[in-house]
Amino acid sequence: MNVDSYLSEVTKQNSSVGVAQFDELGISHGFWGKNHQDPMELSELNRPIQVHEKNIVESDFEGGVAGVEADGVYSSLQNHRIAVVTADCLPILLVDRDKTLIMAVHAGWRGLVAGVVQEAVQLFQVKQIDLRRVLVGLGPCISQDSYEVGEEVINAVKDSPVAIPSEAFERCLAASSNDGKSMLDISMLALMQLKALGVSAENISVVQSCTYKNENEWFSYRRDGKRTGRNYTWIEL
Repeated sequence: MNVDSYLSEVTKQNSSVGVAQFDELGISHGFWGKNHQDPMELSELNRPIQVHEKNIVESDFEGGVAGVEADGVYSSLQNHRIAVVTADCLPILLVDRDKTLIMAVHAGWRGLVAGVVQEAVQLFQVKQIDLRRVLVGLGPCISQDSYEVGEEVINAVKDSPVAIPSEAFERCLAASSNDGKSMLDISMLALMQLKALGVSAENISVVQSCTYKNENEWFSYRRDGKRTGRNYTWIEL
């Protein structure tokens, strides 16, 4: 399947409340930005300390990943909310149709280069879960036209161990008005990696909401710097 055909089967939704395919499956989840920052609810989320790499860890009891350095968390427990935080990076949620495993992943450009998406997909395979039964939701992140990066980032993406075809790579980049710069689409990069890893396009949903542009809804590091807050992405069986 070529890139155009693949992208035509991906579900694109403007609602930033949740992923429609997850709702249909009865999977509780959410993307919490500026309008949902209740301290009590946030304290109940089981999440690791993120370090922009590829490690994904299991949360098998309450508070099980507290203090653990990782950029993803998975669980098979019932009524156990796992989460990641972002402030322009891409949050990814995954679940199998049989509702035996859930996962939340933090994917900035460094994580995508390191192979965090590949790590996520391989964990489902290790659990002997057919990839055709895995649903993926790509959450709100910075959009391509707001994310200018330098040559060192582009070169790192090109040299990533998660190889994607040149046609797919070109879809992730756009020219910038500044010399030596490019506009990177991290959501598209994750999509192209998922395609290369064998995840069905029809099982992927993309929430089209830019964290940089939608100031009233999302926190953004690129827009507000170190003083910004964090957006929380969570999922629960």
